[in-house]
Amino acid sequence: MIQGKDVGFHGDLGLVIGAGGGSLTLTDAVRSHGGKPANYSEIGGNPSVAKACGLAKAVLEKDGVEKLAVMMSIVSNTRVDIVARGVIKACLELGKDPRETIAIFRIPGAWEEEGFKILRRYGIEYCDRSVSMHEAARRAVASVQGEEVAL
Repeated sequence: MIQGKDVGFHGDLGLVIGAGGGSLTLTDAVRSHGGKPANYSEIGGNPSVAKACGLAKAVLEKDGVEKLAVMMSIVSNTRVDIVARGVIKACLELGKDPRETIAIFRIPGAWEEEGFKILRRYGIEYCDRSVSMHEAARRAVASVQGEEVAL
């Protein structure tokens, strides 16, 4: 069972995203920067580590997925540390290096500093709320395309 809602496409950038209609905007932002989303997903508010891990694993196991973008478009009460733990756990359980697998992590939410410490420990690029969702999408697409990501 998939942990969250997920609809598949035929792209190379897996999306673990949230924020209701904002997640549609994030999908469009990826496309507007030349990206090819592998899916549309909605992680929902305040997921558990197990739910974040389950959805990330389901997305990463899709054919053609090279990297994962973890993004939310708006400030929410979602715990950044829990989502970070879940997606990192998914990478590790699949034998993937989180640093090489997670193209971008942008969730403006609760427990940000704790989440950012976890992401930093694994060398994952994260964005705080000062980085727009369109800029985060651009960085994710550039990462998949092997381009140098200008911060």
